[in-house]
Amino acid sequence: MLWTVQLPAQTNSSTMQPSLIPEAACVPATRDSPKNWMSRHEKFVAQAKRGGIDILFMGDSITDNWRSKGSNVWNEDYAPRHAANF
Repeated sequence: MLWTVQLPAQTNSSTMQPSLIPEAACVPATRDSPKNWMSRHEKFVAQAKRGGIDILFMGDSITDNWRSKGSNVWNEDYAPRHAANF
């Protein structure tokens, strides 16, 4: 349950009372982007189940770009070490 309190600038300290946030503010929303995230996740799970991973990178757009722009470095330095890039 989430709580909010009025700040002292809004009221004096003797009247500060917690109030509930409306339930609608606590409803999670689905993501529309990226569209292929679930299929990528399933490929990562399958790769992990196959095993043979000694180094695992779990990163962001920078590590993701190692698949394209940085593939020469990845193939030379990390692939031989049984690395995976999730």
